[in-house]
Amino acid sequence: MTELAFLRSPEAQALLARAARASGMPLSIHFLNGEEESPRTLSFGQCAICKWVSKQPGGREACVKSRVAASSAALRRRTPVPFLCHMGLACVSAPALPDTDCGFALTLGPFHPSRIPEALESAVRNGLENLETEPPPDLDSYLSDVPIASTDVAPELAEWVAADLFALWEKATREADREFSSAPEGATPGLRKSIRPRRDQRPDVSGFPASTVAALLGGKRRTHARALIRAALETVSGQKKVRSRVKRVRAVALAAAALEAAERAGMDTSSCWHRFSAFVEQVRVLAEDDELEAIIIALLQPLRRRNVGSSGDGLVAINRAILERLPEQPKLVDVARQVKLHPTAITHRLQRKLGLSYSQYVGRLRVERSKQLLLTTKLAVGEVGRRVGIEDAGNFSKLFRLFEGISPRQYRKRHK
Repeated sequence: MTELAFLRSPEAQALLARAARASGMPLSIHFLNGEEESPRTLSFGQCAICKWVSKQPGGREACVKSRVAASSAALRRRTPVPFLCHMGLACVSAPALPDTDCGFALTLGPFHPSRIPEALESAVRNGLENLETEPPPDLDSYLSDVPIASTDVAPELAEWVAADLFALWEKATREADREFSSAPEGATPGLRKSIRPRRDQRPDVSGFPASTVAALLGGKRRTHARALIRAALETVSGQKKVRSRVKRVRAVALAAAALEAAERAGMDTSSCWHRFSAFVEQVRVLAEDDELEAIIIALLQPLRRRNVGSSGDGLVAINRAILERLPEQPKLVDVARQVKLHPTAITHRLQRKLGLSYSQYVGRLRVERSKQLLLTTKLAVGEVGRRVGIEDAGNFSKLFRLFEGISPRQYRKRHK
């Protein structure tokens, strides 16, 4: 199954449509070939102002230009990239299928991070002025459906959608591999039936990225985990009294799903399960989002990730193949070829044992290599980052702090 066929499958479209509804933002997927962008592969929703601007002279071209720059960066870095479009509206681009080089980019937005209507109108008027286009007389009506969202949450939502989409892709390819291997010799692949994941293979509660939350908490990234939990709780709708009850039930379901994912990733969940009954009793008397977020985080806080690259993980050959390719970007397909494993087998192993995606694991190994350089050389921090493949000193410090909890300078001072 090709990436394009997968993205157009009913299962992938249902997931993306649900993500667009849950986030309240338009969602689209494009294919990038170098600096060229294909027409939309998929699209769910479009703001009225975007539709109107695309019909104005130069409007569509300006939109594509701003999106391609961000999408190219997202595919290159394998991480979500926030950006402002030519109209001054916020968007986020991310690889549609992380840990692959397929070239499909997912764009979430536009949205407006400010709750001041005048700021939205001012940004759009400036964008139209740059296009030398007069705004429509009823501009307010064109801006009424631009969603308001936090700039912190939107990138996490994009990563959530991409992670769930990639998980579905892996399941679909496994099913296709099994179907291909069991088909009679000479059977035509195009005539085989479409793939429908089994019930136990479908995403967690309301698309909640339980594996991602478990991995974030295992890596002590509580702020990002809290953002995903908050987004899942905020999707509850209905009357106030009903909404409060549903949120309590969902809080319990989210916590259970995260613990289940943590167990699959090989984390120690015993202390969390020991406190689970008390957690349920606490949920019964709470109704506010921030209170529910806090006790979910408190319950899951003891989760700890296994040490990366230990001999028991069976990752020695993978580590060697990745480290040999640093400081360049070690491509998954090249590493898989060297260790004689299928790429999806590697990603499954990393997710199951460590709760990490391939790109996150590469980042972790970059940090491990940098720790050696920090303690055994007098290289400046920026040069250490370049030696492990991260050109920007700020990005290197951010990645280092993500895994170690302190900056490279603090690490050197504390351990040297």
